[in-house]
Amino acid sequence: MRFRSVGSAEKEAYRQAVRAASVTAGDNGAHFWTFEVDGGEGVFVEFLEGPSDGTLARLDEATRESLRAAGGQGPTAYHVKAEGIGSTEFR
Repeated sequence: MRFRSVGSAEKEAYRQAVRAASVTAGDNGAHFWTFEVDGGEGVFVEFLEGPSDGTLARLDEATRESLRAAGGQGPTAYHVKAEGIGSTEFR
């Protein structure tokens, strides 16, 4: 899990990179999800889930770079309260 900040001008490029990352993950037997934190304008939570540590390490490196290239700054440290946090899926 990692947090990423995306400017409003970069959201469409980020959305396309998220779609590509999701396909790449699926092709490797893994899953990639991204959610925008409600009230955290432009702050996204990214999740990778996969069959092995090796697969996750490769996908983490690949998606980290492709999403950064699309205009997403991060991963970043972002403090959220666990109680009552809301999010919107972004695929």
